[in-house]
Amino acid sequence: MQDYNILIIEDDEILGPALEAYLDKRDYHVTLLRDGSNIDTIDFRSFDLLILDLILPGTSGEDILYQVKTKFLDLPVLVLTAKYSLISKEECFNKGADDYLTKPFDLLELELRIKALLRRFARNGKTGKIVTLGDIRADLEHKIIEKDGSEIPLSKRSWDLLEFFLKNRGTIVKKSEIMKNVWKDTYVSDDSIRTYIKELRKILPQGAIRTYKGRGYRLM
Repeated sequence: MQDYNILIIEDDEILGPALEAYLDKRDYHVTLLRDGSNIDTIDFRSFDLLILDLILPGTSGEDILYQVKTKFLDLPVLVLTAKYSLISKEECFNKGADDYLTKPFDLLELELRIKALLRRFARNGKTGKIVTLGDIRADLEHKIIEKDGSEIPLSKRSWDLLEFFLKNRGTIVKKSEIMKNVWKDTYVSDDSIRTYIKELRKILPQGAIRTYKGRGYRLM
């Protein structure tokens, strides 16, 4: 079996070591952290998979998920949590989670999900430029957006706008910032910007782009 490095962020004093021991016996190389306090010092490029709890001391799992997927798009993240609501699942998938498993769970099921994620990302070639939004998959390197495996045609301007939103995911961006980065300071009316955003909303999951009156837009 290929050597895989797995990072687990889990604060439960019983579950964390148990997961580490279980996966270690199956020849995975495991690093266990109890919180995300030193997340800025972690070299996520050295890991093949992140198993992430949501309820953590200090930085929340949701915030860690967003930070990781913003910078390391090709790192698969399996959320492991006691939060079972659809709202929590929707939030995590919109922030880039690749799988979501609720506690309590069977260790064999966890292992099967790990193997499935590793296979899927191996097929993607770990380019570092794959972003998921619900059932939408955006390939930043090849400038392709797909839904259920089928490519969705986009104009160059629409793609540039989508790419700008993806790179600033989770941040409210002003219309002036959109104009500067997408239209390169060429004048464009507010109505034109709204039209392009409306087109993206037709493609992306419902609620993916939110409007903040007087402030701008945010990709969730």
